[in-house]
Amino acid sequence: DRVKDESCKIEASIAGPCEDNGDGDNWGWNGVASCVLGTTVPERQPQPETVQPEPEVAPPTGSATDNSRVNLDPVPAELFYSHRCGETRWQEIPYRDYIIQHNIWNDSAMITHQGVDNRPRMSLCTELNGSRNNPKPKWYYDFLGQFDGQELQVKAYPQVFYGKKYGAFNDSGTKEDLGVPVRIDKMDDFRIEYKYSEDGIGERNVALESFFHEHCEINKHNQKFSDTDKWGQYEMMVWVGKPSIRVGGKNPPVALGVWIDNAQWDVYVNEYVENPDGTTSGLKWRYIAYVRSTPSTEGVLNWNKFIEYTRDVAPTLSPRVYQLRPNECMNGIEMGTEIFWGKGIFTLDKFNVIRTPK
Repeated sequence: DRVKDESCKIEASIAGPCEDNGDGDNWGWNGVASCVLGTTVPERQPQPETVQPEPEVAPPTGSATDNSRVNLDPVPAELFYSHRCGETRWQEIPYRDYIIQHNIWNDSAMITHQGVDNRPRMSLCTELNGSRNNPKPKWYYDFLGQFDGQELQVKAYPQVFYGKKYGAFNDSGTKEDLGVPVRIDKMDDFRIEYKYSEDGIGERNVALESFFHEHCEINKHNQKFSDTDKWGQYEMMVWVGKPSIRVGGKNPPVALGVWIDNAQWDVYVNEYVENPDGTTSGLKWRYIAYVRSTPSTEGVLNWNKFIEYTRDVAPTLSPRVYQLRPNECMNGIEMGTEIFWGKGIFTLDKFNVIRTPK
């Protein structure tokens, strides 16, 4: 089918059929945008500008607005809408050992280089479905068309997180229960079971990540390089689903097809560079991304193997790779979608962090 969604600003005369690009992840290319094979953009009705639960029923035990845990039995959970940002950019729904979070961290990228503010058209809805034994976080997003904002920038990373989100944000549980934050040279074994499904047209990835900090208090948000801090935070991403255009960092990649945890991954960094003309590029903190060579919608990741590779092997691949020190502290584990633009539905059918004491 040809693209039919006018909100993405893609004309049917320009975009062609959604063709399989052969990477096995059920996403293809229509000549203009990424698309799910055999589907078109899901239709959604406009939502009110205010944040409110829908439907208007009595909430389950524990409210998603008071940081207590949502009771997953029976099934109903609260549904939240956010059309602008403001106080709702960090909207959260806690459940069990996890928290669903909007994480609209870069809403300024909704403004074009010509100064046109397109943020009123952005919407993000997070939802918790399923049962006590099978919770299913879900989000609906409409993040403009390809050319409505700053196309190359991530606008948001709606996610589920396990652990601690800096000093200013919530913990999804206690350190005793979750095993994080923790120094990586003293951490237990962590495995992650994941499974997801989606529909839509746009540019996005599906990624897990952890941040590593000098102290386990993790009281600094977005800790950057400075005159007093030559290290900054370390961000480690693992992309199990990749966009059609965007890559995990700067080209060229550090390495292609390295073997980690019985799969092949392309390794990217985004090193900070001060150019002779006074401009800069890259991130002002340490960063590495492992992009799965063949995307996978379901699997089990041995998280310790990626940490060990980052600490011991990655710095030997290139001087562009920053060092991860063995005494740094991991904040937790997150999974979500970095959205560049587009409209769709993402369901996290399974996200379980399994901790095994050493």
